[in-house]
Amino acid sequence: TEREKLDIHVESFREVAELAGNHHECLDGCGYPRGLSGRELAMPDRIIAVADIFEAMSADRPYRRGLSTTDILTHLERRAKHAICPECVAALARVVA
Repeated sequence: TEREKLDIHVESFREVAELAGNHHECLDGCGYPRGLSGRELAMPDRIIAVADIFEAMSADRPYRRGLSTTDILTHLERRAKHAICPECVAALARVVA
């Protein structure tokens, strides 16, 4: 029915909205908006966080040129010690290297 289709759509949107809302959270709890940490962050949250950082640092901005893949991976590897998922950083490095 139309109602069932709408319910599925709304539930899917809630899941996407939660993922988007968690992309600034960090494993050590220093992120925002909710200060989630460790196991509170699902793997999709961790993947999106790393991908978002990569995209933000690689893109040209009006105030700076995008960084090289090497420089971004160096930055991500430093942060992987406490704030972002080391497994996600390693997976990204395999894909972009």
